[in-house]
Amino acid sequence: ISINSDLEKKWLFDGIVNYKKNYNFDIEGFLSQKISRFKTIVNLKTILDDFISTQKRLTILDKLSDLNLEVYGTKTWLGHSFMRSSSLFSKFKMTPIMTSGVLSRLYQRSRVALSIAHHQAQSGFPIRIFDILGTGTPLVTDKHSELNELFEENKMFLSYESPEEASESVRRIIKDKYLGASLGRAGFEAIKNKHTFTSRVD
Repeated sequence: ISINSDLEKKWLFDGIVNYKKNYNFDIEGFLSQKISRFKTIVNLKTILDDFISTQKRLTILDKLSDLNLEVYGTKTWLGHSFMRSSSLFSKFKMTPIMTSGVLSRLYQRSRVALSIAHHQAQSGFPIRIFDILGTGTPLVTDKHSELNELFEENKMFLSYESPEEASESVRRIIKDKYLGASLGRAGFEAIKNKHTFTSRVD
C-alpha cells in the first residue's frame, strides 16, 4: 500500500482504530487465516485503501459542513458521517440517484461540485470530472497530473492538495459568482469542443 503523506498516515491510523472499535475487526486473526499470502495481502490492501479513502472524504466534507452541502451515499456512509460529526450527518440525502439525468440536474443546480478521488486511484482521474465539466458546473478536484494534460487549471477548474485548500477553493467560488461562471463556462466549452464521446473515439 502506498501512503503518500503524513495526513494519509493519520487517516489510516484513525480508520483502523475506528474500524476495530466499531466492527470488532481482528487484524491479527485476519492475517493468521489459512489462506494464501497473496490473497491476504490483496484483501488487507483493499481494506486499508478503503479506510484511507473514507477518512479522506469525511475530513474534507467536514470542513464544508457549515455550507449548504448535499451528500449522497449509502447507509454505511451515513454511519461513518454520524460518528464523524453531527453537522455532516445532517447533510446526507437519503434519496437515491437512480439515473444519469437526475445526477446531471443535481450538478447543474449546484454552485460548485467537489471531486474527491479514492486513495487507491494513483493515476488517472474519476470519470465524474467529465460529467461535472459537461454540465457547466464549477469543479474543485484533488490534483491529478493527467488532468492538466486535458484541461487548464485555474481556468477550467480549481484543485487542492489538502482539506484546507479544498474548503478555501469551494468557498472562493461560492463568494465570487463571476469566477464560478467563468470556470463553468470554460469547462463546458472544453468538453463540447474536445471531449464528447464522438470526439474521444475519433
